[in-house]
Amino acid sequence: DTLMTAGSEAIAFVRANGFFAAYFVGVSWLWSSPTGHRLWTRVESIGETPSMILFLTSALLPTVVYWAHSLVLMIADAWSLVPVRYKTQPSMRWRFREAMSAVPGVLSNTVLVAWTTAFLGNSVALLPAGVRTEAEALPSFWHCLLLMAVRPLVTEVFFFYTHWVMHYPPLYALIHKQHHTWTAPEGFTAVYCHWIEHLVVNLVSVLAPVVLTGAHAAVAASWTT
Repeated sequence: DTLMTAGSEAIAFVRANGFFAAYFVGVSWLWSSPTGHRLWTRVESIGETPSMILFLTSALLPTVVYWAHSLVLMIADAWSLVPVRYKTQPSMRWRFREAMSAVPGVLSNTVLVAWTTAFLGNSVALLPAGVRTEAEALPSFWHCLLLMAVRPLVTEVFFFYTHWVMHYPPLYALIHKQHHTWTAPEGFTAVYCHWIEHLVVNLVSVLAPVVLTGAHAAVAASWTT
């Protein structure tokens, strides 16, 4: 029984983390290949300056991807495309008016707060930390894979403790309670929260590994997207 349990847990772990492992390897292959070099050279020509390249790849691109992904999930909820048996809250039903009520706050966080943080963070934290934006500075396969593996470890530590602090009663009532008012999770409501929480908990957790490792902008974009 113990052996079977261990085997089941191992299979569950592989299934849960297989996508991320494949993504890490794929990203590492891309940025260490001639194709990745040509792609990033194109990004350089569009952004021109290091600060703008960082903004386009680590702020604008993640915002577009976030809302595109959210739109797909919203359509799936609206048309009941996901079988009820796969839902953690099968009794909850998607309601258009409720969903739309969260859009302004999420839009504010993903655009105003995130983009402002990106503009300030590029010059104050990322570039001084040694983040490179040149195609010639793209990392090797193994270096990129190492950076990709470090990212979730750093992000999870920062996210766990900043989120834990937000449950301190005064902070919960003042800031964190807004996030918990949304009782039926939807894709785009992941960042339905007070702007201070979005800055301190979500954005800092994502930027921390970039600052600590001085990773290339391409790796940072692969993290944030």
